[in-house]
Amino acid sequence: MYSANRNLCYKREHRIYFDICAIQRPLQTRTHLQVALEAEAVLGILALCEDRRVEIVPSDALMYETEQNPLPVRWGHSSAVLSKAAHHIKLSDEAEKRAEEFVALRIKPLDALHRCWRKRARWITSVDVMTDY
Repeated sequence: MYSANRNLCYKREHRIYFDICAIQRPLQTRTHLQVALEAEAVLGILALCEDRRVEIVPSDALMYETEQNPLPVRWGHSSAVLSKAAHHIKLSDEAEKRAEEFVALRIKPLDALHRCWRKRARWITSVDVMTDY
């Protein structure tokens, strides 16, 4: 399914894998230009999700990080964003093994899981969006 907007076409097959920092970015104070630009990028992607032009795909790691957030506003925002997902990535033996390799390279366990899932899926990630503007 394609739809046109300002001469751009979006396919519904575009999937976004946000990390928790990207999901939380719109809630941060926008005193620095980079934070403001990233927040606007995330809000733009969320608008595309609302229009069903792209899809957010969360993982077990994102769900865990959201559940651990003690701040009600941030927990609620993350939960609302992740609840829009039609699919969910579960932890597989392959992903766990690959994450262990990243941890051996001194990458934090949750970061290793995020890296492993987004590389395996070859999705557009929040890192791609925030570094390609």
